[in-house]
Amino acid sequence: MKRLISLLFFPFRSVGNIIFLIRNLKTAKHLSLLFDNEHSIHFKDEKGILRLVIPFNNLYYIESLDNYVNIFYKNKEQIEHLILRKSLKSIEEEYSDFPLVRCHRSFVVNIKKVKVLRKEKEGTSLGFDHLGLIDLPVSKTYFENVKGSFN
Repeated sequence: MKRLISLLFFPFRSVGNIIFLIRNLKTAKHLSLLFDNEHSIHFKDEKGILRLVIPFNNLYYIESLDNYVNIFYKNKEQIEHLILRKSLKSIEEEYSDFPLVRCHRSFVVNIKKVKVLRKEKEGTSLGFDHLGLIDLPVSKTYFENVKGSFN
């Protein structure tokens, strides 16, 4: 009987350690990084309902649409998008641990996916590594921030 009790105790002790870890983590972001090898990014709407989970490497950019955001990401080599009720500012604050950079009033980009920064007479723009995506403008306000993220 003692052997049975000790066999049952050890799995529960490790579960207790996991529960302790979870309770002591500051944010859900860190929890997803703890359990997920691909560093997924979890998008929730303004009510906190989970709407999209993708590997961070599949995220290209997020566009502001007033009180909504349009999330552009790769799914099976195709570019898809999801409209989510949330502000771009809250996205920027919530995912500050990820290399997301504000390049314009209306855009936040995954800087890891940007392949070229073009400075032309018409203005500055960012180009991606996927042919199906448009170049995004870089406003004068955010130019230094974008330029600094390449270093």
